Amino acid sequence: MIEKLEKDIQKAGGKPVKVERMDKRPFARVARKVDSGYYVNVIFEMAPQSLSSFRSKLKLDEDVFRSMIFVAGPQTARRKMTVPAPVS
Repeated sequence: MIEKLEKDIQKAGGKPVKVERMDKRPFARVARKVDSGYYVNVIFEMAPQSLSSFRSKLKLDEDVFRSMIFVAGPQTARRKMTVPAPVS
């Protein structure tokens, strides 16, 4: 599924930069009898005019339950994310 998503990004004229595979997690609310799913963060570059058609394609894909696309500025996309260590 992730490979298919990367190919769809490339077909839309984009470029996948980073893929973060996350674990299977329960959804906050059950919808369509689906109570959990695999979360994936994909950081990609794409022209703004191609983004709306790509978003529509994601909505039509039955393998994708939910999707969120955030538009980042040039500095935000390059900045590393840091996660604080748990306090013991």
